[in-house]
Amino acid sequence: MRHALAPLRHREFRLPFGGHVVSFAGSAMAPIPLAFGVLELGGSAGDLGLVLTLSILPQVFFLLAGVVIADRLPRHIVMVASNHVSGLAQAKSAARAITCHGASSRTSCSRACPPGTRWVRSC
Repeated sequence: MRHALAPLRHREFRLPFGGHVVSFAGSAMAPIPLAFGVLELGGSAGDLGLVLTLSILPQVFFLLAGVVIADRLPRHIVMVASNHVSGLAQAKSAARAITCHGASSRTSCSRACPPGTRWVRSC
């Protein structure tokens, strides 16, 4: 076990590894609120499958564009910038869900934002 954790003693490994773990955890959790949002709006299992399938298309596009950019810029800048953009996109999606901008009807929004909740924007 000691040998397995030995690389974490080095700062040059620990920082990128920690960033990758946080980034991967956030990306892995992103479909969960998306699924709840689709189901909350009355979507079926088929609708949920369609939404999750279509959510892959931007990843494919940006992966191809990222390859072109990564060939022309330093690796460190590309990694940091892509993680920041990904984090901002996830934060915007979370903010829209919390403030009920993603709700299509008043009833689903009122369930998501109960009366008396001050920190959530009223619907």
